[in-house]
Amino acid sequence: MHKVFVLILFLIPAAWSQADDLRSLENLERERARLIQTALDPHLDNVKRQQRLQHQARTMVDLERMVLRDDRLIGVKDPMVVRAFKHYDLTFMSHAAVEARLNIVDFWLQAQGLTTERVRAASVGFR
Repeated sequence: MHKVFVLILFLIPAAWSQADDLRSLENLERERARLIQTALDPHLDNVKRQQRLQHQARTMVDLERMVLRDDRLIGVKDPMVVRAFKHYDLTFMSHAAVEARLNIVDFWLQAQGLTTERVRAASVGFR
């Protein structure tokens, strides 16, 4: 019984440290979701949308730099980390958008296969 208790005492902090290791990546994913939500929000007028997107893009740049410099993510086999680096351009959208010479929303839309022509050709209706 004593050995089981000691084993549990060692395993719990290890699980918490793994969660702390992913915090920078989780913050980046959360901010990316907010940026996409802002871009697609039909209730915002264009001026307000552009102001929010500019602010969120600056935040994305900072968070992406934090993740890229986060040594705690090296060698982590968590599915979130593996997926983030597998889809590098979508994880680090602001940097990839600059390299592609697009704004961040246009880059995301292009990565999803959406173009102005495809959106205009789409029909509205139920499936």
